[in-house]
Amino acid sequence: MKKIFLLAAAVCAAFNVNALQVLQVDTIFTDDFSSLVENRYTFTSPGDKISVTDGSLKMSCPKNSTSAQNIAVADYGQETINLNAMEVDSIVWTFCMRNAYGKTTDVLSGFDSGKRGIATMLIADGADLTKANGYAVAMGGNSALQYRLVKVTGGLKGNSHLTDVIAGQINESAKYYQTFRIVYIPATNTWKMEEAHNSSAFVAPAAVEMWTADGTDIDDTFVDTPLKYFGFYQNYAGTADFNVYFAHFTLATYKMVEEQPTALDNTQSEKHCIKTIENGQIIVIRDGVKYSVLGSAL
Repeated sequence: MKKIFLLAAAVCAAFNVNALQVLQVDTIFTDDFSSLVENRYTFTSPGDKISVTDGSLKMSCPKNSTSAQNIAVADYGQETINLNAMEVDSIVWTFCMRNAYGKTTDVLSGFDSGKRGIATMLIADGADLTKANGYAVAMGGNSALQYRLVKVTGGLKGNSHLTDVIAGQINESAKYYQTFRIVYIPATNTWKMEEAHNSSAFVAPAAVEMWTADGTDIDDTFVDTPLKYFGFYQNYAGTADFNVYFAHFTLATYKMVEEQPTALDNTQSEKHCIKTIENGQIIVIRDGVKYSVLGSAL
């Protein structure tokens, strides 16, 4: 697990600041699909139609295919994850998806037998995604050109197994390169969905300049269930080409923690630090970087 502290713990002692509020980021899993890491995923793919290409995981359906699925599934490398029991402020998934079927106006029919649908399973209680419970971002099975954050009951194999938590924006094209940020807040069981799209290439989540907020909702159906798995899913049938791409998948947790500042002498303080107040909050600027501070204003 990779830990990152986005705000430094050192600040000016001359300001008599009691503590710094530091954003701690723990990366549970990340994959940029630069290559297929050996033994990371278990594949179900009639015709061996799963590959890595141009930094994305590609799934294709064989022509003249009967109803079937391409599935890539893995676990997060932890014993289990209980979303509601994690002592963090938020749990965040970021990733990209693209549907490349038919015309730009074609709506995917979904996850029943003989239909077409795609999904990123964010987290699930079993490795068989056709039967597992959990949460996913899916396209297909409704009448709109949109992705949806759904809870999955009894697997992705069936439209009736998917219940909308948040419906995404209505897109002009079904073939956009979509980037997603899904947030779960344990303290309130609140889910948030944000997305961005591009017409020509995937934009990595960290490079997104403006997110579109799709909304928030509360759902606690599986947040107390031991969860461990995630994966990528394509339901298909028919003779037409149908490709789907997944990229830049990351799961991370965020938590504000307090750290005691490191004392600096007066020379260093005067040289490197400026204290100000913005919107009623104490801000320390050190070497051009702003830090949020806990303590009373002087």
